[in-house]
Amino acid sequence: LWQVSFQLSFAALIGIILFFPRIQSIQTRMFPPKHDGRLHLRKLLQPFLNAFLLSTAATMTVFPLTAYHFNAVSISALIANTLLVPLIGLLVLPIGLATLVAFALNESLAAVLLSVGGRLVACGQSIIVWFSELSWVHVWVGPVSPLYLIGFYGALALLLCSWKWRQKSAALGALTLLVGGYALLTTLSEAVRKDRLLHVTAIDVGQGSSTLVRFPTGETMLIDGGGFFDDSFDIGRHVVAPFLWHSGISKLDYVVLSHDHPDHRNGLHFILYRFKVDHFCETGFSNEQNKDDINKLYSIIERRKLNVGGLRSTYCQMRSVHAKCRFFIRRQII
Repeated sequence: LWQVSFQLSFAALIGIILFFPRIQSIQTRMFPPKHDGRLHLRKLLQPFLNAFLLSTAATMTVFPLTAYHFNAVSISALIANTLLVPLIGLLVLPIGLATLVAFALNESLAAVLLSVGGRLVACGQSIIVWFSELSWVHVWVGPVSPLYLIGFYGALALLLCSWKWRQKSAALGALTLLVGGYALLTTLSEAVRKDRLLHVTAIDVGQGSSTLVRFPTGETMLIDGGGFFDDSFDIGRHVVAPFLWHSGISKLDYVVLSHDHPDHRNGLHFILYRFKVDHFCETGFSNEQNKDDINKLYSIIERRKLNVGGLRSTYCQMRSVHAKCRFFIRRQII
């Protein structure tokens, strides 16, 4: 019951059972089908429309759990599923079943069908990867309290129950006040807890290093991002970014590359691509053998139109931050 995959799978199933018939009936009332025997464009697009409605129904119950477990949601799910559900349901699965039957009759025919099915599966995987690499699909929402989950699913239960609308409105109002009061108290307590200290966190990236500096004035600086030499595991995506999101950071004022080695550079690819970054700085120490890798980094920087400069040009920007930090540190010592 506590496994994420179990919760997401059954939340999607419950959403489909509860909401898909309702959404489909609304769509049918708004756009009644035509039965004149002709082939309309709507009939050709109906599988994709049903996939979109099905995905919408599942998304209504899955989104809160996704936000709770991963502190983020993907806004491309509706579009991706609209393409993938018909592809898998109408092509891949029938071809797979036909392959099983063909193996008993003719192995050559079965091999051909298996090859076609494999290509369609590869096409589906390419669609998933393409959507996952879009910069705007990943929306960070920060840590989500279990109370928000209770409030969301409680509101859905109230909307689906058989109470009269007056009773539903009163219950929804009470639930909104409860969740809103909790959010307000949480915001006020976080504002009071701000200590205005200098925080330096060494992020565990294994080989290499990655350090997050949070200044008393609120500025943030990430120095290096770790990384594998062969880039077989994305440290930025799976280690550094989740730590930043969990810490409530979706914007970095400064990202610094200390020197051009894979175990310091490769983890920055995902960070520069996904996070809002004001300034990128690098020392100029580079490895002549890894020109392609540093070019990949700079292609991301150019695409995002980031402010770039060496550490010398960043010195003036950091002087005001340093002066403020020195004031706060001196006050703490006193």
